[in-house]
Amino acid sequence: MKVLATILLSLVCSSSIFAENDSKIIDLEPAIIRLADQTPTIEVKYVPELPASLMKEDGHVVLKFIVNKSGRVSNIEVVDRSCDKLAKYSRGMVRRWEFKSLPHAVTAIQPIYFEVDKKTPTLLALR
Repeated sequence: MKVLATILLSLVCSSSIFAENDSKIIDLEPAIIRLADQTPTIEVKYVPELPASLMKEDGHVVLKFIVNKSGRVSNIEVVDRSCDKLAKYSRGMVRRWEFKSLPHAVTAIQPIYFEVDKKTPTLLALR
């Protein structure tokens, strides 16, 4: 495990690596290493009921965010969305989530789906 962590750390410290086709450079976020066994565990998942105006919307939002060592969410980024209003609702919802403490910060991706007349969104598994 220490060897894997050392290899990952050396890749992260290099700040970027080339993709297979060498036409793209992939920037890695330094100091954020995500190992398979370190998926953040949520303790407080705030999912408010949708306002009536949003219950008329079908759509999706995909958020990427950082869970810091203390389990707080920061740097929420909208990766994909079908509607700006749903994205704003989703960011506000995830901002209030709390996770168990971690040895270091990790990135997480949360897909969220909305269906007409459904009072709360559907949250797919955190990645």
